[in-house]
Amino acid sequence: EMKAESSTPAAFVFSTETQVLAARIVSSIVGSGITALAVHPLEVIKVKTQSTAATPFGNSSSSTKRFRGGVSIPCPHVMPNCSKKSGASSSVTRPRRGMATTAAHGGEVARTVSMARYILRTEGYTGLYRGLQPTLVMAFPSNVVYYTLYDGMAEHFRRESGASSGNNSAASWWNPLLAGGGARLVSSTVTAPLEFLRTIQAASSSRRAPTSMWLQLWKLSSQEQGLSTLFRGIGPTLARDVPFSAIYWLCVEKLREHQLPSSMSSPMAQLATDFTHGTIAGMMGAIFTTPADVVKTRMQTMQLKAASKTKSTKAHSAWSVLRGIVKEEGAAGIWRGSVARISKVAPACGIMITSYEFGKRLLLPDEVRH
Repeated sequence: EMKAESSTPAAFVFSTETQVLAARIVSSIVGSGITALAVHPLEVIKVKTQSTAATPFGNSSSSTKRFRGGVSIPCPHVMPNCSKKSGASSSVTRPRRGMATTAAHGGEVARTVSMARYILRTEGYTGLYRGLQPTLVMAFPSNVVYYTLYDGMAEHFRRESGASSGNNSAASWWNPLLAGGGARLVSSTVTAPLEFLRTIQAASSSRRAPTSMWLQLWKLSSQEQGLSTLFRGIGPTLARDVPFSAIYWLCVEKLREHQLPSSMSSPMAQLATDFTHGTIAGMMGAIFTTPADVVKTRMQTMQLKAASKTKSTKAHSAWSVLRGIVKEEGAAGIWRGSVARISKVAPACGIMITSYEFGKRLLLPDEVRH
């Protein structure tokens, strides 16, 4: 009898841990799918906007097409459909220092709107979903690892520091910073090749049927630099994602300290609160990490030029790319695509955390919910 009694708590603990893990996995998978489908067009607009000056620095062999709104599009490797027949200039339009090829009417907002119109006019609605396949394939494992790791690490740090819901001011700041940054470091490193593929697919404008994702990965890894090609831009990717995640979770946890207990809120109010927290936190993180995102996009879209030639282009370091952007486009160049990025990241974070928290509330009983 004593053995039976002692085995009951152990069985309950095991089943509870399994239930929590399963709820986290299911919630993150569903949230990933919803988020990717909802905001992917803004990701494509952002990538194309950021890569419009993505020719290797010092190389002026590409012609440039200007379209309504004053945005310059290099040809042929970023926008292969540009040609003299379609109105491209045979001369090279290089941005003057400090201008960052600004749109003629209103800067970043006008540039974002102009790019969206350009994509719709030249590629149709399908152009807004370029790179969706690697996005979906990447989103599921990335967010499962990311959210599960964050919850586990944050819980561990709270337990070790004795902090619960802000009763320890120092720990309430450091816990989300460490847990958020650590979880994103792991998930971004694991999915770096798919992030690279998504970026170059989104930047491409070829009308040909897309190559199989796995075949394209194999072709990229077969270049002279080998598997390291798939990790091009990993430095600025981590420089973007790790600080973003740390800022994001710090904002979320601080906002949560001021919300009403779940027992005093209706389900709809909880959904609205989660979405608001995620949106605000995502906006803050995106603002601070856009320069690293621009450098990452430039480094990775240079691969498109290599793909159009028999020999590969020289790999540029993140620092050289950053210096080139500032030198040729001014400080404003490192904020290219910021409107599209913030417009995408803020609601994406809101949708993702709302789906994730709702899934946990739906699948977990109150006594085991984290």
